[in-house]
Order: sequence, then C-alpha cells, then structure tokens
Amino acid sequence: MLLRFDRDELRELFRAWLLVSLVFSVAFTRGNLFSFSFLINFILSGFTVGIAFLCHELAHKFVAQHYHAYAKFIANTRMLLLSLLFAFFGFILIAPGGVVISGRLNRKQHANIAAAGIFANISLALLFLALLLFRILAPITRFGFQINMWLAFFNLLPFPLFDGQNIMAWNRRLYIILIFVAISLLFISFII
Repeated sequence: MLLRFDRDELRELFRAWLLVSLVFSVAFTRGNLFSFSFLINFILSGFTVGIAFLCHELAHKFVAQHYHAYAKFIANTRMLLLSLLFAFFGFILIAPGGVVISGRLNRKQHANIAAAGIFANISLALLFLALLLFRILAPITRFGFQINMWLAFFNLLPFPLFDGQNIMAWNRRLYIILIFVAISLLFISFII
C-alpha cells in the first residue's frame, strides 16, 4: 500500500523537516548562521533529526491509512518558529506538528498507530547503532542513534497527546516492553 498525501501535505512535511533541521543547527552553532559549522550542522541535522522526525510521522500515517482512516500531517508553524527562537538561546524544544487522524478506529488500532512511530525511531536507532559499532561515519551515526533513541523515549511518555498514552491504554505489556527497549537504548548511549 502506498501512502496517500493531500495536495499541501508534502509542503507541510518539507517545511517542518526544514525548520526542525534549522532549530538543531542554530542551537549547535549558537546562532552563528554565516559559518561553515552552521552549514555542516544543518546537513547533519537534516539527515539525522529530520529523517527521524519524517519516519516517525510517516509511520503513523502509513498505519492509519492501512486502517482506512484519514491521516494528514499538519505542521505546527507557530511552535516551530518559537522553537527556532529558543534555539538562538541554546534551548531545543521541538513541536513540529503531527499526523491528524480521523475515522472509526478502536483502541487497539489507535495503539498500533501510536506504536508505529515508536517502532520507526527504535528501528532507526538500532540501524545507526549498528553503523556506529562498525565505526561508519561515527559522529553522524552517534547523533542519529541518540536522537532516535530520545524521540522514542520522549514519545513513550504516558501523557495526553503522547504516543505512550494510546499504547498504555490498550496494552500495558506492550508499553512496558517498548519503554524497556527505550531505556536500554538510553543506557547504551551513555556507555558508547
């Protein structure tokens, strides 16, 4: 099954990917926009954080569409611009938007849609970790591993508007397994 996109949705995804990458590169270079370091960090952020964000959101969309639900990514431009402002002061706070889902879905389907984003980030974290263990582009793969691990962990928080809430509401055992994997990856990030 192919993903189906609304007319303006790809533009929304691109804008969010661009701004997320910009936020990280501004924070990493302390707002020095006209440096070579900024350009390198922007490319690095686009490849790691940007890809992590896109895969997370597209995984939600894919599973929702599999269940014949309407699913559309909507960028939160106001929060992205606020995130960009904070980045100039060295703070990273990201709320890029999300996939809006509507349709007749049961609790299990909502949990599966939520878990898809987590699985995407855990899979990417493991891929980056494997590359890192083989010393392939170590600075990039280390950051890719860390950002995907943190995204998985952060989105597993069992609070409203987080994926963790939908997963826990349907299957606590699945939630415990996912949070255990996320915490294990977190621990690995401190020792490598």
